[in-house]
Amino acid sequence: MDLAFKILLQVLAVCVAFTVNFLDYVNRDKRTRRFKLTLRGLFVLSAIFLLLSIFVVIHDEWTDNAKTENLQRELDRARQPLSQLHVTFRLDLSTEHDKLRDFHFSIRKTIEAAIKGDLADFLYISQRTPNGEILLIGIPPAAPLFPDAKRNPLFHFLLSYPGIQLNFYARGNNELSDPSKADLVVPVLAMINPRVPGSIQANDNLNRNGMLGIDVRNRRIFTHVSEWRVLSQHWIANGRIQSLPDLLDSSLVVRHRVYVSADIAPLEDIREVAKHITLNRLVINVSGRRFVFTPKNLAMKDLPDGSRSYVAHLSAGQKDAETAN
Repeated sequence: MDLAFKILLQVLAVCVAFTVNFLDYVNRDKRTRRFKLTLRGLFVLSAIFLLLSIFVVIHDEWTDNAKTENLQRELDRARQPLSQLHVTFRLDLSTEHDKLRDFHFSIRKTIEAAIKGDLADFLYISQRTPNGEILLIGIPPAAPLFPDAKRNPLFHFLLSYPGIQLNFYARGNNELSDPSKADLVVPVLAMINPRVPGSIQANDNLNRNGMLGIDVRNRRIFTHVSEWRVLSQHWIANGRIQSLPDLLDSSLVVRHRVYVSADIAPLEDIREVAKHITLNRLVINVSGRRFVFTPKNLAMKDLPDGSRSYVAHLSAGQKDAETAN
């Protein structure tokens, strides 16, 4: 509060006290109605000045606390800028779509063989249960089952180039359905097969940890990308989310991103089948914090074009690695 106003309140309080003492001294008859009304008025003024003084103290305390919190927040933002971001994610795809009928037959035969304990050439077991049941099968690029750009162009682009887009919305921004309103956009354009030319991001990730596999129990094929680095030069930001504290107060919308090439596979077919791809798991490592998202804490929403998006809310008070929705 302004210093002159505080001084004025103190001066007025002293003047009122002086006036009360003066009236009490100069008035011989204190029983008159005029004297009583004057005295009451002065007491009311004293109460008003007292309340104003209390208000000034409380207001100054609130203002100082707000300034301290803002200063602390700015210091935290300066100390914790968003640095390299690493993403781990798994995308699942059912092979029962009409356009994938031929590939589905090969996958089904592989699953049936795996249940019997027999694997085709080049395939390997990625995960078992304690009692030996095969859960996940890995398909390396050298395996005949790995989708080839010429023999299986549709599957090749859907599985060899898994992509997602992370849209972060700052606190107060509720335009979650509009990607163009996102305050921070992180496109993740990964690749599984290191033998073929990749994107700029692929060049940034020379040590690629990606795999194509089969989920035997759920009878689905999946792509899994581990610790894919997305440099800040690939981010799209408007300045509202620049630090970890900003990120911890934001909402996240995850959308599937499709790598398309009309030269090899029809664009309409790629987008049609891509609508059936689901996000199974997402892990984000950024600025020393790790956030884990699963279908349990990701709210899935269908978009007007038939594809899906996934929504989660990050909290500043969150301590655990598991991000609650």
